[in-house]
Amino acid sequence: MKVPHDGTAPITYDTTQYEYDQVGNTTKVITPRAVAAGSTTAFTQRTDYDALNRPVKKYPPYDPNDARCNDPNVYTQTTYDQVVRVPKTSSITCDVQVLRGSREPPVPPVPARNVVSPLLHRRDPTATVTAR
Repeated sequence: MKVPHDGTAPITYDTTQYEYDQVGNTTKVITPRAVAAGSTTAFTQRTDYDALNRPVKKYPPYDPNDARCNDPNVYTQTTYDQVVRVPKTSSITCDVQVLRGSREPPVPPVPARNVVSPLLHRRDPTATVTAR
């Protein structure tokens, strides 16, 4: 995507580039600073996905010339439980590691027999059970 940058003659453009995996997930966002530097790693946001196409690791853009935070392997990690809730998100920065919601999630109860699970089915007004 090109965006004109005002105040200069001739017109210059700030360009952001995007890379995708085979199923269409955005794997890289290459910022205008990275494009100007000719880099596809520095100043670039990366995202890793699991087998179900959920984002599991997000790497923020970094500056290799920054004295403190110049590690390309700093990321935020998201874990999912069996019903696709997010019980834990860890954010690792160059100075500290932050854990949010790090307690183990409760195990969902097993539905009794002949009870329709709201996660798998819904009831329509005529009281018939239809699958999603």
